[in-house]
Amino acid sequence: MGLLAYLKTQFAVHLLIGFVFVVSGLVINFIQLCTLALWPINKQLYRRLNCRL
Repeated sequence: MGLLAYLKTQFAVHLLIGFVFVVSGLVINFIQLCTLALWPINKQLYRRLNCRL
């Protein structure tokens, strides 16, 4: 059995990948929420920062 086939059968690996996916999404959304304070001050900077995220 290959390594990839072995990893596909492991529930913990799926759980870890799902957890990393959800947490990274939450972190990005939190950073975008923090940059929202820039919108009234400098719309161009706000757009550039969110484009990079």
